[in-house]
Amino acid sequence: MSFSERLAKLDRLQKTRGFKIAATIVVAALCVAAAAAYAVVVTGPARERIDDRYAFLDQFPADGAAPTPGAEADAEFERSAEETDELASGADERRIEETRAQQRSAVIQAQEITANLLRARLNPWNIVLAAFAVGTVVIAAIWLGLGLTYLAVNVGLAIFVVPLASFGATRDAAILIGGAGQLALAFATLLRVGAASLSASHPVTAVARTVLSEAVRMKLSGVFIVLLVFGLAGLPTLLDSQEELRYRVQSFLQYALGGTYVLVALLTLFFSVATVAFEQRDKIIWQTVTKPVSAWQYILGKWLGIMTLNACLLGVCGAGIFLFTEYLRAQPAVGERTMYDAGETGAISTDRLSLETRVLVARRVVVPEPPILADDPEFLDAAQQQIEQFRLADPGFAPTRANEVEAIAQLYEDLRRQSRVVPPGEIREFRFPGLGDAVGDRGVIQMRFAIDAGTNRPDETLRLTFLFPNQAPIVREAALGFGQFITIGPWTVNPEDGALSVAVFNGDIQTGERNPTSVTFPDDGFEVSYAVGGFRGNFLRVVVVLWVKLGFLAMVGIFTGTFLSFPVAGLMTFVLAFAAEGAAYITSSVQTYQIKTTQGELMHFNYVIAMVAEGVATVFLPYAEMKPMNRLVDGLELPWIDAAAGAGVIVGWTTLLFGLAIFAMKRRELATYSGH
Repeated sequence: MSFSERLAKLDRLQKTRGFKIAATIVVAALCVAAAAAYAVVVTGPARERIDDRYAFLDQFPADGAAPTPGAEADAEFERSAEETDELASGADERRIEETRAQQRSAVIQAQEITANLLRARLNPWNIVLAAFAVGTVVIAAIWLGLGLTYLAVNVGLAIFVVPLASFGATRDAAILIGGAGQLALAFATLLRVGAASLSASHPVTAVARTVLSEAVRMKLSGVFIVLLVFGLAGLPTLLDSQEELRYRVQSFLQYALGGTYVLVALLTLFFSVATVAFEQRDKIIWQTVTKPVSAWQYILGKWLGIMTLNACLLGVCGAGIFLFTEYLRAQPAVGERTMYDAGETGAISTDRLSLETRVLVARRVVVPEPPILADDPEFLDAAQQQIEQFRLADPGFAPTRANEVEAIAQLYEDLRRQSRVVPPGEIREFRFPGLGDAVGDRGVIQMRFAIDAGTNRPDETLRLTFLFPNQAPIVREAALGFGQFITIGPWTVNPEDGALSVAVFNGDIQTGERNPTSVTFPDDGFEVSYAVGGFRGNFLRVVVVLWVKLGFLAMVGIFTGTFLSFPVAGLMTFVLAFAAEGAAYITSSVQTYQIKTTQGELMHFNYVIAMVAEGVATVFLPYAEMKPMNRLVDGLELPWIDAAAGAGVIVGWTTLLFGLAIFAMKRRELATYSGH
């Protein structure tokens, strides 16, 4: 039997039902075994270390009450009690004992929420989902009749990659080749699955299948797909292993997901224009519209085909990004020997705690409420009186109603900024509302703060004291202009109104030392946050939103391609795409754009430019304000309701463009179009 005959026999074998069933069982068993092995080898020892480290918590009440003295408890709060012991000389002993008990209770509570947090992060669902994603792709290849083919390709990759991975000088090349090979195989599989899902006998699905075939044949699409596969596969080799783990994870998410979206968006823009404009130029569309295929079926089929291609690309890249993020998460953080093992210093390092509470999580952020609302009658009356005083000194101040409204807004902004200033040696209270969800969770609440003072000299530091309900004072030495974090427990939140009241003393309340200057919390420098979900759900929502945004770009390209030649349609498409992505920047720029002279005269040309820019920005602002990737990288929650609201606006504009494209398509004289 010749070699070609053997290959033909193996091909027939991999397409039989019996082989597919048997191979599916084997792959499913291997995925389950891999997930179980990971849980035993990696997460199991980490959970045991956490349980051993925090075993002493079992002797204390669950409600966080002050515990009785004990050796383990004393060891845990000894450091926080040192400063109190130094003040014992000449102080009231009863007050000192009460402070020590409060510190002991706060430390025990902090240790408890940290232990609960770490145990929650070590659940097996991460590796289960990863095994499910890999298994799904492999099983899909098996049922497409490519099981043995993909096995042979993977064996060939292993023979080539494993020797390269054995040497430090070629390890990065091995990662690049192996990663690109796996991504390419996964993409080819999903592309076949997408084509199979469009197998229905209908004009729309027929056009969509043609689009997928065209994407594979077109050189332009191939270039973007190759760049995407190799770029994503090579990105892990650029990470600095000496950098803190949280920054490595954030950098990877930023560049991997951002780069994926940019390349897929460029592919969508080019391909959506080309697939319509080239068919009209080359008169290929004649064969389509004479089937007959109506205008709406043709346009919807084109859009559906591009969206299927985008789903395949985002599915493969998203799964790869998620899997490598979980791989990075399992690496030792700074200060750890292995995952969650910091040796003699404790069970968790600062780097690990920041990663698990601020990056690989879905946080909800709350800022201090303003001292008064902008529409409060008392403020409006006071602002009006202030404006009248200004007019006494300058009769030309705020001559029109629009100028008066602008002046009131500026007065409110000044008042809001002044409320964030703490004078030397004084105390100012801030209230953070909307923390009711964190009260019963016993999770971690983190406060982030940064202060400005004077010229923000880099060599100057100031000591601040933060006073929380039901918790000992926390004194921090802060460098000017740099953010810091304070971890507090949910018992500091008022359960009745769900608000957290924090008093900030501009100095060290324990020593009585006062800072010589006022400190200011900038707009982005004072907030509290708490986890409301996990990284998995947030990642899924972000990928879905990106796919919806790509759907809008695809319809923009199809719309322009229906009535313009490829160069003009491509230029117009890119202009609209950049306007949509930069709508938030345009809005902020218009606010500072000069439309009047220093004498108050209107500059008509500038005014027209500002009105046009503001109109364009207003149209696309919901598209630009979603910023799903920024939320994911910063560990901020993207709620389903927000994602649905933003997606709804995008779908509305996409539908409008769909209608305009149908109108333009019907108006074309396709039978006489020459392409010149």
